[in-house]
Amino acid sequence: MVLVVLLMVGAAYYFGRSSVSPQSNNTVNTAKAETKSDAPCTRTTRLDNAPQYDRALSLLHQKLDGWNPNNDPSENYFPPANLINCIKVIEGGVKGTTGAEGFFEVNSKDIKQDYYPVTVDESYSYADDLLNALILLHEITHVQQFIDSKNGKDELSCIDKEVEAFYASWKLIGIMHSEEWKSITLRLENDEDLHPQLQTVSAIKDKTLENFETDRQMCLYGSGKNDASCIDNNRKSEIREMLSQDDFYKEQCSI
Repeated sequence: MVLVVLLMVGAAYYFGRSSVSPQSNNTVNTAKAETKSDAPCTRTTRLDNAPQYDRALSLLHQKLDGWNPNNDPSENYFPPANLINCIKVIEGGVKGTTGAEGFFEVNSKDIKQDYYPVTVDESYSYADDLLNALILLHEITHVQQFIDSKNGKDELSCIDKEVEAFYASWKLIGIMHSEEWKSITLRLENDEDLHPQLQTVSAIKDKTLENFETDRQMCLYGSGKNDASCIDNNRKSEIREMLSQDDFYKEQCSI
């Protein structure tokens, strides 16, 4: 099996400030917490954010608005577009203090009606809109998970929360326009100093290609031929395997 290293960027359903572990060269640490806040998004316009993040949020809204209008469970990859209107992006020295690229802190006293703060490393102030969209979608997925848990929906396991967030960013790549896709693929193929967000994309891409033909045959002609979510479930299993092999997630998620 090809060894694939997944760089844990944006990986922060922020599980408690005190549980940050020593960081390996390929892992971003996160921590554990809880809150009683419950505030679904009712805004119709976006919160004020710095231009570089407002552009990325606008891009996300463009991609997610109208996605899956029939609420087909097999295509329910993303949080609802209107949640983007309630996201406040905070910059901080995240890498230096937590080792992470960004996080959503579920016990934050700043969470309130129509206001969900997510924090990203200050280096993202100089990233382009596509990279900012990737990290923000990851964190917004965690915001939606938080809302779901407060609304009584079955809560995902620790590892499955991360799988869902990474998969949302992966699927976002798949619905980008051709010129946006060219920008990403050119960097994946030629950039010798690949941004952490694209290192993650590259790692997931390599991992999914390992069993591509086997998965295709199974989902088209085998045991998964009647399962509309067959391919997605296989991809999520591959991401889960990657996360489960990471020392940090083994400890944080008790696996």
